[in-house]
Amino acid sequence: MKEFKTDKRFDVVNGVVVCVRCGEKLIPDGSGCSSTYIGYIEVDCHLHDDNCIKRNFKCKNGHRVALSKQRRCSKCDWKGQTECFCCGQKVENWPDDK
Repeated sequence: MKEFKTDKRFDVVNGVVVCVRCGEKLIPDGSGCSSTYIGYIEVDCHLHDDNCIKRNFKCKNGHRVALSKQRRCSKCDWKGQTECFCCGQKVENWPDDK
């Protein structure tokens, strides 16, 4: 059975982030990324930065969407918000992550 999660901006099918309109895999559109710049916490000499990082993606049918990724700490099990007021639900991994 397929794992299926729906959101207004994207779907996740079997662990792959796809276009909500047609189901095709999303790829970077080449326009770079943007970030919010709100304060964050330093814990045990490492930072828990929950600022939003947004990137633009498109599918092969030309549908476009801006996605934000859930932040994680590389030194512990801390994870940032799964959604926020400016980005909505966040993806766990970028569609082009290997």
